[in-house]
Formats: sequence, structure tokens, C-alpha cells
Amino acid sequence: MGIVYQRKGDIPKAIESFQKALFHNSNFVMSRKSLGMILAEQKKLPEAASQLDVAGKTCIASPKGSWGNECPEVFYNLGLLYVKLKGQSKAVSAFRSCVESDQQGTTYGEKCREKLKIME
Repeated sequence: MGIVYQRKGDIPKAIESFQKALFHNSNFVMSRKSLGMILAEQKKLPEAASQLDVAGKTCIASPKGSWGNECPEVFYNLGLLYVKLKGQSKAVSAFRSCVESDQQGTTYGEKCREKLKIME
């Protein structure tokens, strides 16, 4: 439901729906990612990073590939947030996790490799 509300532009309802999903399953990567991205758009960067960080920890704890392309996207966006928050070591770690979780050779994996070349 959150995605539908988000596409319709009803952000408060989208946030409410994502939070309800997390109430039922706090490790639901897709809801955490979506909520984190909404918070980032609202310039609530620390809160956004917190949501994506939990999603990333869930990705790491889950069997590789179980979340599809969600994990590389989570780590890529987390890395970008840490760059904005001036957390270089955390950004590098997020981009590395992005590369490691990119089982399907997504564009996120490529973007993360490029960011790592620049940052290391």
C-alpha cells in the first residue's frame, strides 16, 4: 500500500503504510528502504540513514540474494547519505556492502564500484 500511496503523491499515507508494515515485520527491507528514501527526500538525513542502516543489517543477516535487487539499492543510497552526512568511512563501508550484495550485476553494483574508486 505504501508504494501505491507514494506514487499517488500521498506521502503521509505512504509513511503510515510503511510504518505499519514495519510494525508487523521490523526486518522488511523494502519498507525500510522506501521509508528511508522518503525521509531523505524530506531532508531528514540522519533518520533516513537510520532506516537504511537497519535495512542493510537485515540484508547482511539474510541469505545472499534473498531480497533480490533491494540490498544493492539500499547500500548505494546509504552510501550516498553518509557522503552527505560527512561519514566517509561509513560511506565506503556501505558501497563495499553494495558490491558484495550485488549478485545479479545491477547498475547499483556498478555505481558502487565507481564510488569506491573515487573514495579509496
